[in-house]
Amino acid sequence: MKDEAIKLVQDFGPVFGSQEQAEKFVDSMAGALSRYVMEKRKELPSQKLRRQLSENGQLRTLAGCPLSLKRLIQEIYQVGRYRSMERPVAAIDCYTSEQVQRVLREAMVEHCQNRYGVTAERVAVIDVGYDQYNLPELGTTLAVFAKGRRDHDLWFLDISDTTEQWDILTPQRHLLIENFNGFTP
Repeated sequence: MKDEAIKLVQDFGPVFGSQEQAEKFVDSMAGALSRYVMEKRKELPSQKLRRQLSENGQLRTLAGCPLSLKRLIQEIYQVGRYRSMERPVAAIDCYTSEQVQRVLREAMVEHCQNRYGVTAERVAVIDVGYDQYNLPELGTTLAVFAKGRRDHDLWFLDISDTTEQWDILTPQRHLLIENFNGFTP
């Protein structure tokens, strides 16, 4: 295999000048590739998912700015649109921290009261660690699950679209919004 690589490098022209220089180049590239593979193996699932979302344009980093509910609903619409291409989507799941869940609950209750005239008791259905919000304009429900972390992230993951190795099959079915500070209308 190494001989094939050296021949391929030499075929590209006289840039390398000699067999020895071609071998050095191939060795350095093999070393770099080996280090890259080893680093990828060390990734935690959340790191791997974040990297894949970033590489595919599905990461939104807000640099400490507030997240507007209008933008959030637009993002949910886009994710739901891709998911509904294969099957109807009854709910979009969102995973976040308990702190963000509380702040989002306050913002969503106010939004739903102002937009739909729905009282707080009918808007937030709190059961088994998640809140559920009906979004009629999207034809879906937002289900917000909380973990104990303190991150300012909203993970919209379609678990049915990930492999056992945490590879994402269709990036547009997922979204990560991170590093925001609160919500605005």
